[in-house]
Amino acid sequence: MHNVDSSLKLSYSPLTVYEFDNFRMDDAIYNYLTPTSIYVIAKRALPIMRFIEKASDGIRISVRMGNADPLKLAILQKDNSNIFGEKGLSQIGTGSNIVNSSDEFHSMTLYKKCIDEDIPILTANLDRLIHLASNGKINLRIQGDITPYVSYDVLYIGQCVGEHILQRFKTHHALLEILIKENIIPPNYDKV
Repeated sequence: MHNVDSSLKLSYSPLTVYEFDNFRMDDAIYNYLTPTSIYVIAKRALPIMRFIEKASDGIRISVRMGNADPLKLAILQKDNSNIFGEKGLSQIGTGSNIVNSSDEFHSMTLYKKCIDEDIPILTANLDRLIHLASNGKINLRIQGDITPYVSYDVLYIGQCVGEHILQRFKTHHALLEILIKENIIPPNYDKV
């Protein structure tokens, strides 16, 4: 028996179904996904973030997910001056699928002041933060065991040949059946 050692480079960070549905019309993400030839459909619990501290010079976040030990993350201006600029953060927005929670979120957008307006400099969930850090785009300080947060149950591995991944998903009936069976999307997903 021979062992094959290979590695895959992510075209983009893992997307939730919600993000995939909302971002599929975004030109930048479309371009990131253009080189995709293999895709993985997987599931895991949704990581939930909460601010420990937020200031113009950076943020500190705690993350929890299921039974995993919590993580602590820091995105600091002194480590990321290329994106924060000289003035630092001016505003922070959050996005959440959590009902009745004003302080927990699963994604965020960081803004910096540019002349007379706040401009977004980073929109990310935990997966995107890790992806950006692993590709040297941001410096992310991580305290704790990240393994459970980047571990998934694989449901399906597919290949795109001669078509863009977004086109492949539109016509992939077996994939839709898997996602419906796993309660990842509703049965009427293609009609919504």
